[in-house]
Amino acid sequence: MTEKKRKHLECLKNLPRTKKWNEKIRKSHLGEKNPFFGKHHSGESKEKIKANMRGNKNPNWHGGVTPIHMALRKTAEYKLWRAAVFARDRWTCIWCGSKKNIHADHIKRFADYPELRFAIDNGRTLCRECHQKTDTWGHKK
Repeated sequence: MTEKKRKHLECLKNLPRTKKWNEKIRKSHLGEKNPFFGKHHSGESKEKIKANMRGNKNPNWHGGVTPIHMALRKTAEYKLWRAAVFARDRWTCIWCGSKKNIHADHIKRFADYPELRFAIDNGRTLCRECHQKTDTWGHKK
């Protein structure tokens, strides 16, 4: 790339992008105008791409640290607890009777009472709106 072209591209980076401009660029890369149009990665190429996006090579990698509360909520024990709470309450919000967007709520906070995390009698079925009104919603204390 020539110095002149590099400076031109650098200048374009700093320009504000309007909706009209973005749409013009999008249309200029549709169909046969796209340099990758009609081409496909080979199996070998796909494997190389996968290998270069695993673990610490992935731009979303944050050191292999999953917060403990997230890891616990992915366990089979947590999923069974949640299903049992829903079944006991017949998949219905116990406050308003809604069956839409239901959550399994811990009556005593998940973070503060680790011994009660999987106790079915520490759970209740609430719709999202009712759940947001509780003290246990999100990070409220």
